[in-house]
Amino acid sequence: MRNRRFTSILILPDAGPGVGLGHLTRCVALAQAFRRRGARIRFVCADPAGARWLRGLGFAVASRFTDGPWDLAVLDTYRLAEPVFRKVRAASRRVLVIDDLGRAPRGTDWILNSSPAADASWYASSGAKLLLGPRFHPLREEFLKPASRRPARFSAASVLVTLGGGQPCARFECVLDVVREAVPSAHVRTVRGGASAAAMRRLMLGCDLAVSGTGQTAYELAACGLPAVLIRLADNQRNNERGMVRGGAAVSAGAFGSTGFPRRLRRLVRHLADDGSLRRRMGARGRALVDGRGATRVAERVLD
Repeated sequence: MRNRRFTSILILPDAGPGVGLGHLTRCVALAQAFRRRGARIRFVCADPAGARWLRGLGFAVASRFTDGPWDLAVLDTYRLAEPVFRKVRAASRRVLVIDDLGRAPRGTDWILNSSPAADASWYASSGAKLLLGPRFHPLREEFLKPASRRPARFSAASVLVTLGGGQPCARFECVLDVVREAVPSAHVRTVRGGASAAAMRRLMLGCDLAVSGTGQTAYELAACGLPAVLIRLADNQRNNERGMVRGGAAVSAGAFGSTGFPRRLRRLVRHLADDGSLRRRMGARGRALVDGRGATRVAERVLD
C-alpha cells in the first residue's frame, strides 16, 4: 500500500571510523521498508564510505542536515547534540529515535528500542509511542525471506567468525586463533568489516555455528537460526547480549579482553560445536525471537 501522509523521510545515522556499521545498517533496513510503502528517503551521512554504500542502494544522500519540512525524521546516533535535535525537531512533523540506552531526548514522537531487554519503564516520562523488543528490530530486506537450514550436524563442520565493522585487526586475529584452536577440524569462514545482506545471509545459512559481536549481526544470526557465541565489544551492547542469552539464541563469552576471555571463548565454541541438538534448539529460539519483519512492522506503525 502506498502511504499518502508520510511522503518525505529524513534519516540521520551515525557512521564513520570507530563507529561500526550497526547504526547505518538498521537505518538502511528501515529506509527499505519505508521505500516499499512509497516514501521518498534522504539520508544525511558525512562519512564518504557510508555515503557511497547508500547511493549504491539507490538512496539520496546529503553530507549535512537539510531544512524540511519533513514528514518524518529518523535519528540513530549516540552523538546527537541538543541544538541539532532541536533543528531536526523544528523541521519535521514527527521524529523517530532509535535508542539502545534508555535515554532518548524529550520531544520524540516514537522511540524504537529493539533489544530483547528493552523496558517500557525506561521511557515512562517521555510521552513517546514505544516500539520495544526484537519483533521490531530492523533487518535488511534480504532477511525477510524465511530461513531454511539443513538439519544440524552432530559436530559443527563450518564456523563463521565476524566482529562487525570497525574492529581492530589484532582483535579479530586473536578471536580467530582461539576459534581455530577450539575446532581444528572445522572450516572457519570469516567476514571482516561489512558485507552485503545477501552475502551475509548465504554465509549464515551455510554455517553450523557463529562467533560474533553483539551488535546488529547478532540479530541477523538469530533470524537465520544460526546459534552464536557472542563477544561484547562495547558497553552499549550489554542489553543485546543479555536479551539474546536469556532468549536462548546465543551464549556469551563476555567482554573482549576481560579476565579469562580466551579460555571462556574456547570452551563455549568447543561445547556448541560438539552438541548438534543444542545448536538446533538455539537456532529455533533465535528464529522465534527475530523473524526478519521488524522493519516492516515499524513502517506499518509509524506511517499508518
